[in-house]
Amino acid sequence: MASYDGNPQDYEGLIQSGYEFRLGDYLKRGWAIFQENIGGFIGYIIVFAIISMVINGVASLLGFGNEFLTFIMQQVAGIPVAGLGAGFLLVAHKIARNEEHEFGNFFDGIKDMVQLWLGSLVAGLVASIPIFIGMYLAIVSEVFEWIGMMLDPTALTENSTEIMARLTEMAPKIGLYGGLGLLLTLVIATLYSFTQPNILFGRLKFWDAMEVSRKIVSQKVASFILLTFVLFISLIAVMAVFGGLTAITGSIGLGIVSGLVIVGFVLAFAGFATCVNYAVYEDIVLNNVSGGMDEKIDEIGSD
Repeated sequence: MASYDGNPQDYEGLIQSGYEFRLGDYLKRGWAIFQENIGGFIGYIIVFAIISMVINGVASLLGFGNEFLTFIMQQVAGIPVAGLGAGFLLVAHKIARNEEHEFGNFFDGIKDMVQLWLGSLVAGLVASIPIFIGMYLAIVSEVFEWIGMMLDPTALTENSTEIMARLTEMAPKIGLYGGLGLLLTLVIATLYSFTQPNILFGRLKFWDAMEVSRKIVSQKVASFILLTFVLFISLIAVMAVFGGLTAITGSIGLGIVSGLVIVGFVLAFAGFATCVNYAVYEDIVLNNVSGGMDEKIDEIGSD
Protein backbone atom coordinates (compact mmCIF):
# COMPACT_ATOMS: atom_id res chain seq x y z
CA MET A 1 0.00 0.00 0.00
CA ALA A 2 1.37 3.42 -0.94
CA SER A 3 2.43 5.61 1.98
CA TYR A 4 2.03 9.38 2.19
CA ASP A 5 4.43 10.61 4.85
CA GLY A 6 5.32 13.92 3.24
CA ASN A 7 5.29 16.98 5.49
CA PRO A 8 3.62 20.19 4.22
CA GLN A 9 5.90 22.15 6.54
CA ASP A 10 8.87 21.21 4.35
CA TYR A 11 7.55 23.68 1.76
CA GLU A 12 7.26 26.67 4.08
CA GLY A 13 10.79 27.89 3.30
CA LEU A 14 10.03 27.98 -0.41
CA ILE A 15 6.65 29.62 0.19
CA GLN A 16 8.20 32.31 2.37
CA SER A 17 11.28 33.03 0.24
CA GLY A 18 9.60 32.83 -3.17
CA TYR A 19 11.23 31.84 -6.45
CA GLU A 20 12.01 32.93 -9.99
CA PHE A 21 9.91 31.74 -12.91
CA ARG A 22 12.13 31.07 -15.93
CA LEU A 23 9.74 30.38 -18.79
CA GLY A 24 12.39 30.03 -21.50
CA ASP A 25 14.47 27.66 -19.41
CA TYR A 26 11.44 25.43 -18.79
CA LEU A 27 10.74 25.12 -22.49
CA LYS A 28 14.36 24.14 -23.16
CA ARG A 29 14.51 21.75 -20.21
CA GLY A 30 11.17 20.18 -21.17
CA TRP A 31 12.41 19.58 -24.72
CA ALA A 32 15.67 18.08 -23.43
CA ILE A 33 13.72 15.61 -21.29
CA PHE A 34 11.17 14.83 -23.99
CA GLN A 35 13.70 14.09 -26.72
CA GLU A 36 15.30 11.41 -24.55
CA ASN A 37 12.23 9.20 -25.08
CA ILE A 38 10.02 10.72 -27.78
CA GLY A 39 8.73 7.36 -28.94
CA GLY A 40 7.86 6.30 -25.41
CA PHE A 41 5.87 9.44 -24.65
CA ILE A 42 3.95 9.35 -27.93
CA GLY A 43 3.33 5.60 -27.63
CA TYR A 44 2.00 5.93 -24.10
CA ILE A 45 -0.29 8.81 -25.08
CA ILE A 46 -1.91 6.47 -27.61
CA VAL A 47 -2.10 3.59 -25.11
CA PHE A 48 -3.46 5.90 -22.40
CA ALA A 49 -6.14 7.26 -24.74
CA ILE A 50 -7.25 3.76 -25.77
CA ILE A 51 -7.34 2.43 -22.19
CA SER A 52 -9.24 5.51 -21.00
CA MET A 53 -11.85 5.13 -23.73
CA VAL A 54 -12.30 1.42 -22.92
CA ILE A 55 -12.62 2.07 -19.18
CA ASN A 56 -15.12 4.87 -19.68
CA GLY A 57 -17.02 2.79 -22.23
CA VAL A 58 -17.35 -0.10 -19.78
CA ALA A 59 -18.43 2.35 -17.07
CA SER A 60 -21.18 3.69 -19.32
CA LEU A 61 -22.40 0.17 -20.08
CA LEU A 62 -22.50 -0.66 -16.37
CA GLY A 63 -24.77 2.35 -15.90
CA PHE A 64 -27.48 0.33 -17.70
CA GLY A 65 -29.03 3.47 -19.17
CA ASN A 66 -29.64 5.06 -15.77
CA GLU A 67 -28.19 8.62 -15.75
CA PHE A 68 -27.34 8.67 -12.03
CA LEU A 69 -25.79 5.19 -12.03
CA THR A 70 -23.84 6.01 -15.20
CA PHE A 71 -22.49 9.17 -13.54
CA ILE A 72 -21.37 7.15 -10.49
CA MET A 73 -19.72 4.50 -12.64
CA GLN A 74 -17.87 7.15 -14.64
CA GLN A 75 -16.50 8.65 -11.43
CA VAL A 76 -15.30 5.22 -10.35
CA ALA A 77 -13.72 4.76 -13.78
CA GLY A 78 -11.84 7.99 -13.20
CA ILE A 79 -9.79 6.38 -10.41
CA PRO A 80 -7.53 4.16 -12.56
CA VAL A 81 -7.48 6.80 -15.31
CA ALA A 82 -6.04 9.31 -12.80
CA GLY A 83 -3.31 6.85 -11.90
CA LEU A 84 -2.47 6.12 -15.52
CA GLY A 85 -2.35 9.83 -16.32
CA ALA A 86 0.48 10.30 -13.84
CA GLY A 87 2.77 8.09 -15.88
CA PHE A 88 4.06 10.96 -18.00
CA LEU A 89 5.46 12.81 -14.98
CA LEU A 90 6.92 9.66 -13.47
CA VAL A 91 8.93 8.83 -16.58
CA ALA A 92 9.97 12.47 -17.03
CA HIS A 93 11.24 12.32 -13.44
CA LYS A 94 13.33 9.21 -14.13
CA ILE A 95 14.81 10.77 -17.26
CA ALA A 96 15.62 13.98 -15.38
CA ARG A 97 17.46 11.99 -12.71
CA ASN A 98 19.33 9.93 -15.31
CA GLU A 99 17.68 6.75 -14.03
CA GLU A 100 17.03 3.65 -16.09
CA HIS A 101 13.43 3.41 -17.21
CA GLU A 102 11.21 1.25 -19.38
CA PHE A 103 7.77 1.55 -20.95
CA GLY A 104 6.20 -0.20 -17.96
CA ASN A 105 7.17 2.74 -15.74
CA PHE A 106 4.43 4.78 -17.39
CA PHE A 107 1.95 2.61 -15.48
CA ASP A 108 3.55 3.15 -12.05
CA GLY A 109 1.04 5.84 -11.09
CA ILE A 110 -1.59 3.15 -10.47
CA LYS A 111 -0.35 2.71 -6.90
CA ASP A 112 -1.27 6.34 -6.16
CA MET A 113 -4.49 6.36 -8.15
CA VAL A 114 -6.88 7.02 -5.26
CA GLN A 115 -5.04 10.09 -3.97
CA LEU A 116 -4.49 11.34 -7.52
CA TRP A 117 -8.18 10.91 -8.31
CA LEU A 118 -9.26 12.66 -5.11
CA GLY A 119 -6.92 15.55 -5.85
CA SER A 120 -8.21 15.85 -9.41
CA LEU A 121 -11.85 15.55 -8.36
CA VAL A 122 -11.75 18.07 -5.51
CA ALA A 123 -9.57 20.55 -7.40
CA GLY A 124 -11.91 20.27 -10.37
CA LEU A 125 -14.98 20.87 -8.21
CA VAL A 126 -13.43 23.91 -6.53
CA ALA A 127 -12.23 25.33 -9.85
CA SER A 128 -15.66 24.90 -11.44
CA ILE A 129 -17.46 27.00 -8.81
CA PRO A 130 -16.85 30.39 -10.52
CA ILE A 131 -18.12 29.23 -13.90
CA PHE A 132 -21.29 27.83 -12.33
CA ILE A 133 -21.81 31.07 -10.40
CA GLY A 134 -21.23 33.07 -13.57
CA MET A 135 -23.77 31.06 -15.53
CA TYR A 136 -26.24 31.29 -12.66
CA LEU A 137 -25.95 35.07 -12.61
CA ALA A 138 -26.49 35.12 -16.38
CA ILE A 139 -29.75 33.16 -16.28
CA VAL A 140 -30.80 33.81 -12.64
CA SER A 141 -34.58 33.57 -12.83
CA GLU A 142 -34.57 30.70 -15.32
CA VAL A 143 -31.78 28.58 -13.86
CA PHE A 144 -33.94 25.67 -12.69
CA GLU A 145 -35.91 25.65 -15.93
CA TRP A 146 -32.66 25.48 -17.90
CA ILE A 147 -31.31 22.68 -15.73
CA GLY A 148 -34.51 20.76 -16.33
CA MET A 149 -34.22 21.22 -20.09
CA MET A 150 -30.55 20.21 -20.12
CA LEU A 151 -31.47 16.97 -18.36
CA ASP A 152 -34.27 16.27 -20.83
CA PRO A 153 -32.93 15.58 -24.36
CA THR A 154 -36.48 15.42 -25.73
CA ALA A 155 -37.26 18.97 -24.58
CA LEU A 156 -34.04 20.23 -26.14
CA THR A 157 -34.98 18.71 -29.48
CA GLU A 158 -38.61 19.81 -29.51
CA ASN A 159 -37.92 23.38 -28.40
CA SER A 160 -34.62 23.97 -30.21
CA THR A 161 -35.83 27.12 -32.04
CA GLU A 162 -37.17 28.74 -28.87
CA ILE A 163 -34.05 27.79 -26.94
CA MET A 164 -31.77 29.34 -29.57
CA ALA A 165 -33.82 32.55 -29.54
CA ARG A 166 -33.61 32.81 -25.77
CA LEU A 167 -29.89 32.08 -25.80
CA THR A 168 -29.36 34.85 -28.36
CA GLU A 169 -31.28 37.28 -26.16
CA MET A 170 -29.20 36.36 -23.11
CA ALA A 171 -25.89 36.22 -24.99
CA PRO A 172 -24.48 39.52 -23.60
CA LYS A 173 -25.08 38.46 -19.97
CA ILE A 174 -23.80 34.96 -20.61
CA GLY A 175 -20.68 36.38 -22.26
CA LEU A 176 -20.00 38.78 -19.39
CA TYR A 177 -20.71 36.60 -16.36
CA GLY A 178 -19.72 33.37 -18.05
CA GLY A 179 -16.48 34.93 -19.26
CA LEU A 180 -15.57 36.21 -15.80
CA GLY A 181 -16.44 32.84 -14.32
CA LEU A 182 -14.29 31.06 -16.90
CA LEU A 183 -11.35 33.36 -16.17
CA LEU A 184 -11.58 32.68 -12.43
CA THR A 185 -11.93 28.96 -13.11
CA LEU A 186 -8.71 29.08 -15.15
CA VAL A 187 -6.90 30.87 -12.32
CA ILE A 188 -8.08 28.40 -9.67
CA ALA A 189 -7.24 25.39 -11.86
CA THR A 190 -3.76 26.85 -12.35
CA LEU A 191 -3.32 27.26 -8.60
CA TYR A 192 -3.75 23.52 -8.19
CA SER A 193 -1.42 22.55 -11.05
CA PHE A 194 1.22 21.15 -8.64
CA THR A 195 -1.25 18.83 -6.91
CA GLN A 196 -0.33 15.76 -8.96
CA PRO A 197 3.47 16.06 -8.60
CA ASN A 198 3.10 16.92 -4.90
CA ILE A 199 1.37 13.57 -4.43
CA LEU A 200 3.81 11.63 -6.60
CA PHE A 201 7.10 13.14 -5.47
CA GLY A 202 6.28 14.91 -2.21
CA ARG A 203 4.21 11.96 -0.91
CA LEU A 204 1.54 14.35 0.32
CA LYS A 205 -2.10 13.37 0.74
CA PHE A 206 -4.39 15.00 -1.78
CA TRP A 207 -5.62 17.91 0.38
CA ASP A 208 -2.14 18.81 1.60
CA ALA A 209 -0.91 18.52 -1.99
CA MET A 210 -3.62 20.93 -3.12
CA GLU A 211 -2.89 23.46 -0.38
CA VAL A 212 0.87 23.38 -0.95
CA SER A 213 0.27 23.83 -4.69
CA ARG A 214 -2.04 26.79 -4.08
CA LYS A 215 0.44 28.54 -1.81
CA ILE A 216 3.37 28.08 -4.18
CA VAL A 217 1.68 28.78 -7.51
CA SER A 218 -0.26 31.82 -6.22
CA GLN A 219 3.00 33.77 -6.01
CA LYS A 220 3.49 33.61 -9.80
CA VAL A 221 0.07 32.57 -11.08
CA ALA A 222 0.23 35.02 -14.01
CA SER A 223 3.52 33.42 -15.15
CA PHE A 224 2.00 29.94 -14.98
CA ILE A 225 -0.96 31.07 -17.08
CA LEU A 226 1.43 32.73 -19.55
CA LEU A 227 3.28 29.43 -19.96
CA THR A 228 0.01 27.63 -20.69
CA PHE A 229 -0.89 30.36 -23.18
CA VAL A 230 2.49 30.08 -24.94
CA LEU A 231 2.12 26.31 -25.27
CA PHE A 232 -1.45 26.63 -26.53
CA ILE A 233 -0.60 29.31 -29.09
CA SER A 234 2.37 27.29 -30.32
CA LEU A 235 0.16 24.27 -30.90
CA ILE A 236 -2.51 26.30 -32.69
CA ALA A 237 0.10 28.05 -34.87
CA VAL A 238 1.59 24.82 -36.19
CA MET A 239 -1.85 23.31 -36.81
CA ALA A 240 -2.87 26.48 -38.66
CA VAL A 241 0.20 26.28 -40.90
CA PHE A 242 -0.62 22.74 -42.01
CA GLY A 243 -4.32 23.52 -42.33
CA GLY A 244 -3.63 26.67 -44.36
CA LEU A 245 -1.21 24.84 -46.64
CA THR A 246 -3.86 22.22 -47.36
CA ALA A 247 -6.53 24.87 -48.05
CA ILE A 248 -4.27 26.79 -50.43
CA THR A 249 -3.19 23.80 -52.48
CA GLY A 250 -6.57 22.06 -52.40
CA SER A 251 -4.81 18.71 -52.63
CA ILE A 252 -6.64 15.74 -51.15
CA GLY A 253 -3.43 13.79 -50.84
CA LEU A 254 -1.70 16.67 -49.13
CA GLY A 255 -4.74 17.08 -46.89
CA ILE A 256 -4.46 13.48 -45.72
CA VAL A 257 -0.75 13.84 -45.12
CA SER A 258 -1.27 17.14 -43.31
CA GLY A 259 -3.99 15.54 -41.19
CA LEU A 260 -1.70 12.70 -40.18
CA VAL A 261 1.12 15.13 -39.47
CA ILE A 262 -1.19 17.26 -37.31
CA VAL A 263 -2.34 14.22 -35.33
CA GLY A 264 1.26 13.15 -34.84
CA PHE A 265 2.29 16.63 -33.84
CA VAL A 266 -0.56 16.93 -31.32
CA LEU A 267 0.48 13.64 -29.73
CA ALA A 268 4.11 14.72 -29.60
CA PHE A 269 3.17 18.15 -28.29
CA ALA A 270 1.13 16.63 -25.46
CA GLY A 271 4.20 14.68 -24.33
CA PHE A 272 6.41 17.73 -24.67
CA ALA A 273 3.97 19.87 -22.64
CA THR A 274 4.04 17.29 -19.83
CA CYS A 275 7.84 17.41 -19.78
CA VAL A 276 7.72 21.22 -19.64
CA ASN A 277 5.35 21.02 -16.68
CA TYR A 278 7.74 18.62 -14.99
CA ALA A 279 10.63 21.02 -15.65
CA VAL A 280 8.69 23.78 -13.89
CA TYR A 281 8.09 21.60 -10.84
CA GLU A 282 11.66 20.36 -10.82
CA ASP A 283 13.12 23.87 -10.78
CA ILE A 284 10.68 25.46 -8.36
CA VAL A 285 10.05 22.61 -5.92
CA LEU A 286 12.36 19.61 -6.24
CA ASN A 287 15.53 21.68 -6.40
CA ASN A 288 14.57 23.94 -3.50
CA VAL A 289 12.56 22.04 -0.92
CA SER A 290 14.35 20.48 2.04
CA GLY A 291 14.50 16.73 1.58
CA GLY A 292 14.31 17.03 -2.21
CA MET A 293 16.98 15.89 -4.64
CA ASP A 294 20.31 14.98 -3.08
CA GLU A 295 22.33 16.61 -5.79
CA LYS A 296 21.79 18.95 -8.69
CA ILE A 297 20.43 17.25 -11.78
CA ASP A 298 22.75 17.41 -14.75
CA GLU A 299 21.32 19.16 -17.78
CA ILE A 300 19.94 16.56 -20.18
CA GLY A 301 21.08 16.95 -23.73
CA SER A 302 23.84 19.42 -22.82
CA ASP A 303 27.17 19.17 -24.54
